[in-house]
Parts: sequence; structure tokens; C-alpha cells
Amino acid sequence: MIAMPSPANLHLEIQAHRKNHYVRDLVNRGSGGYHSAAPGDFEDLKVVEKVMMPNLVQLLSNHQSDLRASAAETIGDFGCEPELAVPALARLLSDPELGPRYAAAQALGKFGPQAKAAVETMVKYAQRAKNASERESAIAALKRVDSEAAAKFAP
Repeated sequence: MIAMPSPANLHLEIQAHRKNHYVRDLVNRGSGGYHSAAPGDFEDLKVVEKVMMPNLVQLLSNHQSDLRASAAETIGDFGCEPELAVPALARLLSDPELGPRYAAAQALGKFGPQAKAAVETMVKYAQRAKNASERESAIAALKRVDSEAAAKFAP
């Protein structure tokens, strides 16, 4: 049985995961020579990701904007449970703070075509972006989800 961190420690767990996430990327990419992990070494991590996802989705509505942003980033890194994560991330695109909005858009982009249900919301987000940088980032994320929808923003 997997022990879950207490709600008070979940933010620390998210930060620890973010710092160590590059290791999983190296293994998944097969970056020859940089690791000695066997393919099954990360099966436990996949189980933890799946178990933690409901807690992470719940954190998307936390009163602290940095925690909302961190949870969105982690959800994007995990890339699992799109049926749970995508609607919650799409709602976060209307957050009053830039950090969580940006993190939600990037996370949806990481889900790629699995985030198709959020395309309409992503388009609206790109249209109402507060500045050019936010708009460009939103369009780049949208392109990873639905290139045709993103092409409508071409100059």
C-alpha cells in the first residue's frame, strides 16, 4: 500500500517531484548513458501519480496561487488521468492570477490530443490573454493539443 503525504506536506511532495522529474524524462527518452534504470523502475512512480491525481486536482482550487500553479505543473508532468485533469486545468485558465493560468495552459499542452475537450476554452484563453507573451504561450500549448485550432491565430 502506498502511503500518501498529509495535505500539509503535499506541496513539499510536489516540489520534490518537480526537482526530480528530469530523471524520469531521461529514462523515458532512452538518453543512452545518462542512467542505469531498468524500464520497470518507474512503475511505482506511475502508481503514485495515479493515486495523487485527485489530490492534485483538488489543489487547483487552493487559495494560494503558487500552489495552484505548482499543482498544474505537476499534473502536466504526470500526464495521466486526462478525464479528471483536463476539465480541471481548463477551469484554471480563467484564474485571476497569471501563474496558474500559464501553468494550466502548459499542462494542457503536455496532454496533447488527450486534451481535445479543452480546445474551446484554450482558444478563448488565447483570445483574452493579457499580453503578447501570455498569448504566444497559450497558442503554443493549443498547437500541441489541436494544431488546426492554433492555426487560426497565425499572423
